[in-house]
Amino acid sequence: MTSRNPKSQRTAPSVEKSLAILALFILGIVAIGSFISVLGVQYLAEDSSLLYKGEAKFARRVMMICALLFAPLLFLWFRIQWPADASWKPAEGYKPNKPWWNFFIQGLVLGLFTMGILLALSLVMGTRFVDIDKRGWDLALRFFTYGAGACFIAVFEETLSRGFLFRAIGRRVGIWTAIILTSALFAGAHFLTPSDLAFQTQGSLAERTLSVFSSCFTTGPKESQKILYFLNLSMMGILLCLLTLRTGTIWMAAGTHAGWVWVKKMNSILADRTSKADAETLIERRLDPGHFEWLIGGRSDHADSLVTLLLLSVLAYAVYQSIRQSQQNQGGKEDGNRVFPI
Repeated sequence: MTSRNPKSQRTAPSVEKSLAILALFILGIVAIGSFISVLGVQYLAEDSSLLYKGEAKFARRVMMICALLFAPLLFLWFRIQWPADASWKPAEGYKPNKPWWNFFIQGLVLGLFTMGILLALSLVMGTRFVDIDKRGWDLALRFFTYGAGACFIAVFEETLSRGFLFRAIGRRVGIWTAIILTSALFAGAHFLTPSDLAFQTQGSLAERTLSVFSSCFTTGPKESQKILYFLNLSMMGILLCLLTLRTGTIWMAAGTHAGWVWVKKMNSILADRTSKADAETLIERRLDPGHFEWLIGGRSDHADSLVTLLLLSVLAYAVYQSIRQSQQNQGGKEDGNRVFPI
């Protein structure tokens, strides 16, 4: 375990204060992003390439850029050390038996396999149906660009979540509590989705900004799906934390995350949610997709599926048992830090 400076430990910010600062940071990013995106929509041409996927997508990208620009302030507060806390390389005292790219490929296979199972089940049970929007070279281009984009998103989010925040919070509350907190934050961040309708609000700049800001906290899955959606995202975060804890770096977690995002993106152009007309046809064949939607889900990311929650729970338990076995082999306690020093 890495040594700690007693003086810095005494002066470290409290857990409550750190969580409050993190919440204020998120609210600030959403507020600034909402203001800039409202200005952007006002002054950009309607056919601008920045708005071709809609105002809400544009706002999300603006918020991500704002988060990147203001992240150094957050890093100063949490006393994050670059590049050690990024977890791109193993911590001192931990020597993995594989190179980073091997971990990434293993994670990618795991992500593609698990999400592929869920997609296959949704097609068999009728909650989604094959609907290929692209053909030929366009489809091949989307396949590679979506893959590259998924890898970028995964490495960025894992560096932030399972790298910087996981270590910073773990130093204050312990590694296992940090898994729960960072996973809950990871899940909550996915609920911050602005609405296209919010940009149609009439009024002053402040009123339109407030409309977009508030929509970030009210837009999302249907009310009946929110609990399951949150649980699935939290369990995804827990699994990714455990993979990071087990391997000592973020690369297997990043590969798994990339596989999930890649299948989700391809799912959006290869399949679609079963419509009412298609559902009626299936009912005639004594297969009502409505009976399976709560079990299999209909979203492209399958985060509204009970099967997803069960599958992620089994994987998380398997990785946890692997961590325990590794600790026993090292003769260490079950404090997590023997495998992943912070």
